Amino acid sequence: KQSFFDECNRILKPGGLVAFADVLADTSVARFLNGPVDQFTETGHKGLFIETGDFSTWCEASGLMHVSERTQRMSWHFDNEPQLLRYCQALFGMTKANMAQVAKALSQHFDIQWDGEGVSLPWVLTYGVAQKPLVT
Repeated sequence: KQSFFDECNRILKPGGLVAFADVLADTSVARFLNGPVDQFTETGHKGLFIETGDFSTWCEASGLMHVSERTQRMSWHFDNEPQLLRYCQALFGMTKANMAQVAKALSQHFDIQWDGEGVSLPWVLTYGVAQKPLVT
C-alpha cells in the first residue's frame, strides 16, 4: 500500500489533496467481508485491511503532509429487513447466497437495530486526507 501513496505524491500537483477510506482490521466489517462475502461471491474477497495509524505512516513516508485520519461509525438505514437484505446481497455480489443466508451472515457480524422507522445496519470505516507540499 505504500507504493499507492508514493504514486499519489508523485502525480498530485503541489498543494493537491488525496482522500481515502478503508476498513480497519479485526473489526466486524473486516470479518464480514473476508467471511460471508468471501464465501458467497463468485470472485471471493481477501481484503488486506489497515490498522489505526497506517494512513498517517504511509502518507508521511511518501512525503505527503497535513495528514488527518479518523474512524467514523455510521448506520445504513432501510425501510425494512427485505430491503436491507436485497441491498447487501447486491452491493457485495453475494450471488451464491439466498436471503436467509444473507440475513444469518449479517446477524452474526452486526448488531442490527429495528425501530419504528425501519432497520439500521452499523458500519465503520477509517477516512483520511493528505496534501502534497506546496514546494517540493
